[in-house]
Amino acid sequence: VPAIACVMNSRRPKEYCILTPDQLVNSPSLSHHVNKMKTKLSDRCALVTGSSSGIGAAVALAFASEGADVALNYPTRAERDEAELLVERIKAQGRRAIALCADVSNEVQAEQLVRDAKDFLGEIDILVNNAGIAAAAPVHELDIATWDRVLGVHLRGTFLVTRFTLPHMYARGYGRVINTASQLAYKGAAGFSAYTAAKGGILSFTRSLALELGSGDITVNCVAPGATRTPGRHARSDSRRDPAWPTCGGRRHRTQLRFSRERRRTALSRTVHQPQRRRYVSVMNIPQSALTP
Repeated sequence: VPAIACVMNSRRPKEYCILTPDQLVNSPSLSHHVNKMKTKLSDRCALVTGSSSGIGAAVALAFASEGADVALNYPTRAERDEAELLVERIKAQGRRAIALCADVSNEVQAEQLVRDAKDFLGEIDILVNNAGIAAAAPVHELDIATWDRVLGVHLRGTFLVTRFTLPHMYARGYGRVINTASQLAYKGAAGFSAYTAAKGGILSFTRSLALELGSGDITVNCVAPGATRTPGRHARSDSRRDPAWPTCGGRRHRTQLRFSRERRRTALSRTVHQPQRRRYVSVMNIPQSALTP
């Protein structure tokens, strides 16, 4: 599988920072990318799961800024206000948007989510499987129900929403599926066995699905981001013990770069905008390290 080359436009590439989703989308350093890609998704429709906040919200806003209509997803009523606020922000960009409540790990709700998204959008050209949760505990103390829940949202949820979306893509002969894994799927993380197992499963699921899709104009890719300042991340651990904060020389450094600002956006855009001559390029598992100079 051909590799992706992503170039960082930073004069000081070794200085890193944690970014919020708003900073990710609104950073001045992204203005040239936004201007260049502004209309690349015109008339495209995207469903983004787990998109009321965090990475999913940033992806939804980025897609809207490039001309796409977006169906957002949030899991419970507690996230409804955030999702509706995001809908208004997307509408302010002149795009259509809707917020849909669904637990992606539930078969009935996942199927209804896809049905409602298609009814509103007309089609689903792009699916971003981003819904996820995490819980920290050593294996011998990890509650079995928690293990099942983490794998259910991440892995089962990715499977279910993809499974119900693919028939619509097959019918049209076009589609882009983007799954969200994590750099920890490659490295592992003490205390996060359920999370890393789920993300590793998503990587393997992506590879297998790519083989099923073959050489048509439906592709599946996977992005594996590093540490990102999101509500979910702060809920699961404090910064001093979070394994996503690497240790260097005995000190912990905030290592999530402008990777958030530039590279995740570039990675997502390239998985959506693969040139016709590269339609056979289906599976790209993109870890943070692969995007670092």
